[in-house]
Amino acid sequence: MKKITKKEFIAKLKDSQNVLITSGSARSDKKEQIKKSLLLIADENFDGCRTVKKVQSNGIQFSNDSWIYFDTVGEHSYYTFGSFLIAETVNDGYYSYIVYFVKPL
Repeated sequence: MKKITKKEFIAKLKDSQNVLITSGSARSDKKEQIKKSLLLIADENFDGCRTVKKVQSNGIQFSNDSWIYFDTVGEHSYYTFGSFLIAETVNDGYYSYIVYFVKPL
């Protein structure tokens, strides 16, 4: 897993079709478990890809009208792992993750 900046994370979403794989929270760091799970699905062909419709300072709107918002609370980290992007937020001992599959436009 390679750490990237928020700017790189947004650029990779903008320059790709993407699918939300999962999101959730835990009381501990789950990056290794996420990495192992993604290895199992790395070769899947995902249907229903969407693109970025609009970028704002606090979020991104996708072509299916769903959003990802960038919280101002907590510590934020962004990662790339093969064809996946991972957003991690740590706040008050809780770890929140959002995982996307991305493929070039």
